[in-house]
Amino acid sequence: MVKAANAGGITAIVALLNAHRDSEDVQQFACGALNTVLRSDPGSDADRYAKCLEVKAEACGIAETVIAALNAHRGSEAVQLHGCGALAYMSGGGGVLVSAEVLR
Repeated sequence: MVKAANAGGITAIVALLNAHRDSEDVQQFACGALNTVLRSDPGSDADRYAKCLEVKAEACGIAETVIAALNAHRGSEAVQLHGCGALAYMSGGGGVLVSAEVLR
């Protein structure tokens, strides 16, 4: 997963979420993939640092995209579960990558 994050996987997932906002299935699986990539243990400090740099650089866009998915698919338990998991990680579960202002 770290290779995916470092190779632009996070950017690709966000692009997928934005391109298919009306598809509950795409939102569910893309939020799940984002959650997995964000939570993956890179196994080394160098990899962890590289992943965090990418996430921090794009954190506002990621959070806004996930929030849009949550709002568009309020009735989908899976989208809510995976989207909230990703937001929890970004907002403090694994280190604060998104400020509270972005999540309001």
